Amino acid sequence: MKYFAEDPSYFSVDEGLSWSMYKTRYNRDSLRIPLDRAYSSLGMEYKIKDVTVGKNTYVLVSIVENSRGTQLSLPKKHYLSSIYFDSKSRVYISSEPSVCETNKGYHLCNAKAGLLYVSNQPQI
Repeated sequence: MKYFAEDPSYFSVDEGLSWSMYKTRYNRDSLRIPLDRAYSSLGMEYKIKDVTVGKNTYVLVSIVENSRGTQLSLPKKHYLSSIYFDSKSRVYISSEPSVCETNKGYHLCNAKAGLLYVSNQPQI
């Protein structure tokens, strides 16, 4: 499944201190930014892949895999929302609340809190 950020209404050039209305002048497709994949500064693609856990096929978690097939390790299971690389190749991964396993199956651990993971070291 592909997710995109598209059709911006406002933009900021000062890191969110002020916002201006965006006047559409471009083709809509040129403004689409995929949220489920990103590229490191050396061109390595990192992609979010959804997988089911346990017998309950309604519970999805995600993994991040690069184009070599190597998975990034995260401390908990999550349904991941987006991935992004900054100019120093640090990866930012946003997620829904973590998924916990109990004797009754899988569920969201804290339905109110998503997470943002930021790597300390550049991903190449």
